[in-house]
Amino acid sequence: MDTVISFFQPADILLLLATICGFTAFMAKGRKKMLLIKFGADITFALYLLILGGFAGAMSAGIAALGGLIQLLTPGHKMRETLKLRFVLACVLSVAGVLLLADRLTDSYPFISVVTSRFAEIFQSTLVMRLGFFISVFPWIIYNWDNGFYLAAAMNIVIATSQILGIWRNERRLPRDPVP
Repeated sequence: MDTVISFFQPADILLLLATICGFTAFMAKGRKKMLLIKFGADITFALYLLILGGFAGAMSAGIAALGGLIQLLTPGHKMRETLKLRFVLACVLSVAGVLLLADRLTDSYPFISVVTSRFAEIFQSTLVMRLGFFISVFPWIIYNWDNGFYLAAAMNIVIATSQILGIWRNERRLPRDPVP
């Protein structure tokens, strides 16, 4: 009986979709558009990790998706009023996730990323959001690598690249303070 070596599993289609959404999100102009596309990436990535058995990562991606959805559904004039609630909710869910699902230290890394991202999303500045998302991708890379999700770790590097490109493309024309 011949065996066929497959480099891609059917679940990897979800990872590819999540990566495309994530790459596109950070290249998008505007806060709402970026959050909407990132929501799609988070949901798809959560499903991918759930299928692979990365439950801590799946819960983290689900919390990220929930936070993004709440931000999208909150009217602009209510953003400041719900700020503390959204941040505290992400922190509480992340702590619960660590307590329930973290078997080793690196299982807590995605939850750290979620809290970092939620903190960045509370600002109206797309530059601060992009920088916060960029910082939060590194714990994901470590988590994915440590759990043997090597393709996901590589895709996280692609996302980090898109974040750098998004900052360069969309934020480089920001007004600068004059040099005295």
